Amino acid sequence: MEIVLGSKRITLEDLINVTRRGYKVKISDEAYEKIDKARALVDKYVDEARVSYGITTGFGKFAEVSISKEQTGQLQRNIVMSHSCSVGNPMPIDIARGVVFLRAVNLAKGYSGARRIVVEKLVELLNKEVTPWIPEKGSVGSSGDLSPLAHMSLVLIGLGKAYYKGELLEGKDALAKAGIEPIPALSSKEGLALTNGTQALTSTGAHVLYDAINLSKHLDIVASLTMESLHGIIDAG
Repeated sequence: MEIVLGSKRITLEDLINVTRRGYKVKISDEAYEKIDKARALVDKYVDEARVSYGITTGFGKFAEVSISKEQTGQLQRNIVMSHSCSVGNPMPIDIARGVVFLRAVNLAKGYSGARRIVVEKLVELLNKEVTPWIPEKGSVGSSGDLSPLAHMSLVLIGLGKAYYKGELLEGKDALAKAGIEPIPALSSKEGLALTNGTQALTSTGAHVLYDAINLSKHLDIVASLTMESLHGIIDAG
């Protein structure tokens, strides 16, 4: 079974099918068209040296600092490395896989300007059972899960740590065992595109919600069987 990105709205069940049941993920032609269109716009801004936040400028208080075409790739690598500073226990495998899946879903919408290869590598991580090691604590919340997503992004360029079929390895070693080539270098806008989102919060909340719904159904069944076995009276006294 597989989930196709870009062809329909992703449901809670789709997420669980990928993170816990091993469904494969595929990128649709429709998604590729949107990805290419957005990427062409980013390349145009860089070629024209147009002032655009996070593409030809720095981030935050450095928004007024211009970045040359030659430096745009290094800038994107820097944001990933500088923000990968979460701490604490690692996220469970299913929730971490959810982070990867939801980021791929987001980038496949074609609004972020990342190249095809970025989305393809996220999908490849899922399909080949490579899961980034992401510490639980360190999100900026509504400003974006910058730090957790940075940890996820490190693996794409052969850094950080990752699980391969349950074994924790250095990122480059996990990729090698799975037969995945790291992205040689991030390009304009891609570090920002990978880290600016709320997929860590969303994945955590979605898995908790799914389990709560499942628990509620089981409790209803238990209550019903208990009433049946004890010959309970359902009429009000």
